[in-house]
Amino acid sequence: MPVAPKRPHLSSTNSALGLLRTLFDASHEGLIAIDPDDGRILLANLTACQLLRLDERELLGQRLEPLPCWPAERELDDELAAVHTGERVLEAPGPDPRTPLEVRLQLVENTPSGPVVLVVLSHRERRRIESALRESEARFRGILEKLPAIAVQGYDEQRRVTFWNRANERVYGYTPQEALGRRIEELIIPPEFRERMTGLIDTWLQSDRDPPAGELRLRRRDGSPVEVFSSHVMQRYSSGRREMFCVDIDLTEIRAAEERLRLAGTVFDSTAEGIYITDASGRLLEVNRAFTAITGYEHDTLLGRPISILKSARHPPGFFHSMRRALAETGYWRGEIWIRYRDRSVHPALLRVNRVRDAQGETAHFVGVFSDLSQVRHSQARVDYLTHHDALTELPNRLLFQARLEHAIGRAEQGRAQLAVLFVDIDRFKGINDALGHAGGDALLRAVGRRLKTQLQRDDTIARFSGDELMVLTEHIADEADSARLAEQLLRAIAAPFELCDDELLITVSIGVALYPRDGADSSQLLRNAEVALRQAKHAGGNSYAFFTATLTRIARERAQLEHELRRAIRDGELLLHYQPQVSLIDGALVGLEALVRWQHPQHGLLPPGRFIPIAESSGLTLALGEWALHEACLQTRRWLDAGIAIGRVHVNVAHAQIQRGALYDTTRRILAETGLEAHHLGLEITEGVVMEHDIEVIAELERLRAEGISLSVDDFGTGHSSLARLKELPVDLLKIDRSFVGGIESQGQDRDIIRAIIALGEALGQEVLAEGIETRKQALALRRLGCRLGQGYLFARPLAPEALPDWIGSRARAD
Repeated sequence: MPVAPKRPHLSSTNSALGLLRTLFDASHEGLIAIDPDDGRILLANLTACQLLRLDERELLGQRLEPLPCWPAERELDDELAAVHTGERVLEAPGPDPRTPLEVRLQLVENTPSGPVVLVVLSHRERRRIESALRESEARFRGILEKLPAIAVQGYDEQRRVTFWNRANERVYGYTPQEALGRRIEELIIPPEFRERMTGLIDTWLQSDRDPPAGELRLRRRDGSPVEVFSSHVMQRYSSGRREMFCVDIDLTEIRAAEERLRLAGTVFDSTAEGIYITDASGRLLEVNRAFTAITGYEHDTLLGRPISILKSARHPPGFFHSMRRALAETGYWRGEIWIRYRDRSVHPALLRVNRVRDAQGETAHFVGVFSDLSQVRHSQARVDYLTHHDALTELPNRLLFQARLEHAIGRAEQGRAQLAVLFVDIDRFKGINDALGHAGGDALLRAVGRRLKTQLQRDDTIARFSGDELMVLTEHIADEADSARLAEQLLRAIAAPFELCDDELLITVSIGVALYPRDGADSSQLLRNAEVALRQAKHAGGNSYAFFTATLTRIARERAQLEHELRRAIRDGELLLHYQPQVSLIDGALVGLEALVRWQHPQHGLLPPGRFIPIAESSGLTLALGEWALHEACLQTRRWLDAGIAIGRVHVNVAHAQIQRGALYDTTRRILAETGLEAHHLGLEITEGVVMEHDIEVIAELERLRAEGISLSVDDFGTGHSSLARLKELPVDLLKIDRSFVGGIESQGQDRDIIRAIIALGEALGQEVLAEGIETRKQALALRRLGCRLGQGYLFARPLAPEALPDWIGSRARAD
């Protein structure tokens, strides 16, 4: 009788069997192994049973035709024959006709028992899972299969049974009562091996050595064969009697389990999902081929390393603590996770981890199954992008533009701000498109979109609505003039030639402008009114812009035009200074001049500062205008002094922006050096807003100016909200009472009280006080009685051109 030479590692075999059976059942796909010859089911996993709504016991030994996983119109035998040439993909109704099944037949040839056909079942939804979220859920069961029963027998020197435990009944079918006293060859040795086996047993019983252990093929009571692993121990008694004990383990279930183990191992390495097994501490024991293919790690380099090598450091604090808690409480965890591959790249994955317990209920292993979601995420991002962007120009589309516009309106409403919507349309685009062809027209649209985008700020939005209609949203406007400037900027940008089709193309656009909240309280109304404005621009001949209302269009155009002309005026010398005398209210002597800027406009004549100073402030021209005025006033004063005309000090208004810039001291010193004017002939007037800022650097700058001998005064004092504490810290020599208070000084009202308080304040701080806007002698007399010693206004002189000042001084001298 043949005896196997090796002892199998039964405990490790069954442990591995349990693990691989768990993996087999955990697959997201239904798996059925069938005999390729007769088409009968050999093995089915948990997912297959769930899909077919049948228990595995009901499936084993069955053919596929009567099951809901087989299409009635297909012959199983034909498909089994065809599978030798390649994978077969069929569709079956399934238990629920609303969710048909996809049936794939694959030939697996490398099993120990010969080829098998692997039937893979999945819902039609599987394709969506593979291309989108791959959220098929693996199911694992940490169930350990029972160990085979151990049969123990004892035999005397005549090979008669002396001991027979109950396990033998399960293995061989004989009860102890039936077996005791009978010879071994009568019970369990097959007839064809009896002669040989009895000879061996007799030899063993007469020998001093223990018989070898090994696998034997024996016989049950019903005559059926049974494979066992048999170990033998020879017992020798002091009387000389010998007794042989046999310990047999039924290999029937183990052989079946080994075959299933081979099948499950084939599935383990055939699935497209990455699978790993770790010990209780998280060190890798095994991974499948898909794991190495996905992550880039080599199989042998992974074993023994912690699973934490895949950590990406992208998860929030507590993420892995929550995962461990779920595994401890429920035995599994499922969710999305970021995994770091061998090349250090990080990818999203759908992971399910199961805890596997040992026989004592302690954690023995963890089994993880994951799918890479990178392609799914990329596809989702692309779909999302195309949902919100125009495919031709890659600009935002109407949907995204309206969403951003609504958010911008919400922000503007909270901050009481404005925003502008500009509807841009290419003039005569149909003819251009016909001439260039659709490909050329598309290229032009892309080029126009790119060029317009370069003219916008980073957080502005430009979108393509349809055809040649583009829409611009900007929140960077303070008034209608800002939006007019942007519209003109866009017109100028488009006016430059386009290089298309090996030729230069000149085009124009029309722009309709609507402002929030003036022209609409919601996005729909703003878009509608911008389109109305666009029609107005088209009606005017194109290559222009129009606001929603004609009045607003005219005002914005005038303001934008005036800004353009003001830039030219600063550059071309159209600005000039007039000087209003400042006199002593005690004796009428000239003590100084205030320089006031005027604009000699070529068409509109002499313009007062109220017409253009606000435009200069809103368009960033204040610095250039202020520096020009300071230079011109110092130069003119130097001329007067050189001509022997004493004017005291010339006072020049300094804009807030000039002080904030932080270079007023350096600029003033440079201009004094360039013009040759001594510092004690210059005074600078600051606004009351500077008093409120209390900026340490500003105060230091003003102190440096005063240290040079330059006089500093606060203009229009009393109209703001100055802090006395802050005023005290400023190096100011002069407070100028605003003309609004001087006009009411003849009455015994609040104006007189305010003037009296300002004069008292000046005296307390050691500062001179000058009243502006004096037009009558009564006003001058009242101011002098209140203690004000300096004044200016029409009573003494209107602002004078430089050449008129000597005559005014002469006339004052003759009058005295």
